[in-house]
Amino acid sequence: MKFCTQTDIARTVGVSQRAVAAVLGNGRSNSQVRVGIHLRRRILVVAHRRNYCPHRYAQVMRTGKSGVIGLVQFGGITQFAAQRAFHVAQVVRSEGYQLLANDAIWDPEGVSAACSTLLDARAEGILLVTPSEWFPLSELERIQRAKIPVVAMNGVRLPGVALVRADARQGMRDLTRHLLGLGYRRLALLTTW
Repeated sequence: MKFCTQTDIARTVGVSQRAVAAVLGNGRSNSQVRVGIHLRRRILVVAHRRNYCPHRYAQVMRTGKSGVIGLVQFGGITQFAAQRAFHVAQVVRSEGYQLLANDAIWDPEGVSAACSTLLDARAEGILLVTPSEWFPLSELERIQRAKIPVVAMNGVRLPGVALVRADARQGMRDLTRHLLGLGYRRLALLTTW
């Protein structure tokens, strides 16, 4: 499959590649290139028709940034894990990044494959969701050598990784008090795994 490039769009519209880059450069345009509104529209129409999307590796080479935040999730087939990934994706996108999610499939080989994918994508940050004690420290060292910031959400504490946890005890206290305050006296807790 051949992907449409900025050069292809420039040929179609009959302008320089620098003019196309000024329009499609996501705010990184060359300030010396001025593009009128009508030409801008023509470039955008051709880009849309040709299904243009920026070449991520060219972007990384040009700017040093990928615009990608990685997510390594453990047990992503559960409904809760899917909802958590959805909410993480919303926050990541609201900050102008794209989320690259990987499920570690609960084994060291899955972690290794996920970390390799994120390193290849030049992720600018990685979120580990509920890492376990068997998380291979060699993979963590690979990420840290690449100087990629890592944060863990729940799970075990890993060396050099910030850990964010919910206060489950206080949450259960608040929930119980609320239900007791409503007059309920026979409470049950149902969990899924």
